[in-house]
Formats: sequence, C-alpha cells, structure tokens
Amino acid sequence: MITGLVCITPAAGVVQGWASLIMGVFSGSIPWFTMMVIHKRSKLLQKVDDTMAVLHTHAIAGSLGGILTGLFAEPKLNALFYEAYAIWGQGDKLENSSSKYGSSLYEDVEVAATKKNKRGSQIEM
Repeated sequence: MITGLVCITPAAGVVQGWASLIMGVFSGSIPWFTMMVIHKRSKLLQKVDDTMAVLHTHAIAGSLGGILTGLFAEPKLNALFYEAYAIWGQGDKLENSSSKYGSSLYEDVEVAATKKNKRGSQIEM
C-alpha cells in the first residue's frame, strides 16, 4: 500500500484511471522483487541495514512513479493546473501583471525594498 502511494504521488491529477491501475500493479511488484530477490542476492545490499525496506519503498517506488508519470501523463489533464503553476515561458505573465496601483508587482517590491531615511540616504531591506 505504501509503495502504491509513493508511486502515484507524482502522477496525482495528471494520469488517467487506467494508468493509475497499471502504476499500482508495477509499484506493488517491482519494489517487492527488488526487496525479496535482488536485495538477498546482492552482496553490497546485504551489508546495508534496511530493516524497514526504505530503499525499496521510497527510492524504487518513487523512481518508478516518476518514470511512469512521464510515460502516462495526459496533456489534457495537465491543462487543469495551468492557472496554479507557471510552466516554462508562462512565467513572464507575472512580469506584465499589474497590482491595484497600476505598476508591475516586481516594481512594487523593489520600491518597497529601497526607502530613504530621514537623512536622505537609501536603506535596503
């Protein structure tokens, strides 16, 4: 169950239902195989005290989730997150946006960061 959650977390909201079922099957079987077969046959892994199988649960299942998310991601579902995240090249929309006073948001921050004190010199915050 935990490996399934680790695997599906990167894919939450960007894969179809059928793809999440395939990811669940892979996330249950591949980490189990690496823990029960490969871990017992590898001399290097036998020297590591991994009682809770954290390597297999998080590293293998997490890597598998990242790879399968890239394979099964649906561009139409990714459009739902268009307003929340700035993808490459969409970030310049923020530079052109205006605050309620009409100037750029970045200019407001820069103006607030440099103020003059009573003696006339500038103080940067």
